[in-house]
Amino acid sequence: MKTKGFTSVACVGFIIASCASIARAQTLLSEQFTGSSLNVSNWSQTTPFSDSSVTVSGGSVSVANGGGIISTTGFASPIEVTFRFAFTGSAYDSFRLATRVDNFFPAGYSIPHGIAVSFRLQEDTGNLANNITIEQNGSTLVTGTYALSANTFYTVRLVDNGNSMSLFWGSDATAFITGATSSTFGNKIAIYNREGAGNGSSISAGSITSVDFITVSAIPEPSTYAALAGLAALAGAIFMRRRRQGVSVKV
Repeated sequence: MKTKGFTSVACVGFIIASCASIARAQTLLSEQFTGSSLNVSNWSQTTPFSDSSVTVSGGSVSVANGGGIISTTGFASPIEVTFRFAFTGSAYDSFRLATRVDNFFPAGYSIPHGIAVSFRLQEDTGNLANNITIEQNGSTLVTGTYALSANTFYTVRLVDNGNSMSLFWGSDATAFITGATSSTFGNKIAIYNREGAGNGSSISAGSITSVDFITVSAIPEPSTYAALAGLAALAGAIFMRRRRQGVSVKV
């Protein structure tokens, strides 16, 4: 009987450990932008205009005047992208992070091949409303208003489940905005900011956005959660069976 009791304990313990392992999101990319140059194993860069640049310094990457980076590896949905950014240049700067991107990287502040979340300090007119946007190929899906300040870092979490994109601020449990789209053009990630004087936009000259980390994690599929429920039910059945037989099961 002791052997049977031990077997039950081991079985329940194994099931619990399996549940924890399955539920844990797999980290696909963790970029801290250390050193003094871009990690070319993870990123390629684009500097389409005469004043565009991409620099790595002090634990962050800075994209200036239309500069940007695109991942060398693809990350298929569903994924969660967490990053932290700050506007450190022009008061009229804008910044985008895009998923489902193919190898085409556009010149200027547009993304025809991807699903992008756009952050803007203010419009050229000074308007502060609707400064956060989720877009598909440059077309707006949904907008929201969130007060952003220059030289302040903001942590953002994007959840792309393949059918929609949701934006969360920091550790918020409720999405700030969600845009519905299942269109896919690729599976890479890109970040870039607004063009400056090099593309004729004098008002946004000196646009600089800094990002000090990006983490990409795989989100378990719905079938995975079904498997978790099944394992939990099995553990419960074993536990109750051993209790009815008078065997103490400790986990």
